[in-house]
Amino acid sequence: YPNKSSFLLGDWFWNGGIQKSHKSFKELLRIISDSEFRSEDIRATRWNLINNQLGSSADDAEAHDDVTFEGAGWKKTAINIKIPIHKRAENPGIHDYLTTDLYHRPLVSVIQEKLANEKHDELFHYQPYELLWNHGGSERSIRVHGELYNSDAFIQAHREVQESPPEPGC
Repeated sequence: YPNKSSFLLGDWFWNGGIQKSHKSFKELLRIISDSEFRSEDIRATRWNLINNQLGSSADDAEAHDDVTFEGAGWKKTAINIKIPIHKRAENPGIHDYLTTDLYHRPLVSVIQEKLANEKHDELFHYQPYELLWNHGGSERSIRVHGELYNSDAFIQAHREVQESPPEPGC
């Protein structure tokens, strides 16, 4: 970064996670309200160059200036959806619908991002578990489904990995 103001903004952008929150917004306000922050310092900062250097990875799709999702392993894919049209419609049958680009990330790049950030690491679930909910004073627990790491399939796969023989040399 060419100066401290650019560094502080870049640090906020890259280390604050991809999705911004009210807490993140307050952090941004703290940065730009700092007595040492100079708006003139950031005007000439070559953000695309810096962001491409910092955010590039082997998983990245080719970066374009018009792409909102740069870095962090984002990929762009056009999706073809087959839409069934009722037989009494003017043009019945199965019709292809080509969507606009779908932006997605491989699971590995999401996990890598979360594990690389100390703030996110403490919230990362390393072991799956059953999430249970009790209503008021009820003795009966209700299973809550919502995250992959709460699913029976994930719990079973985790158990199988833990019970499998160790890799040679580990």
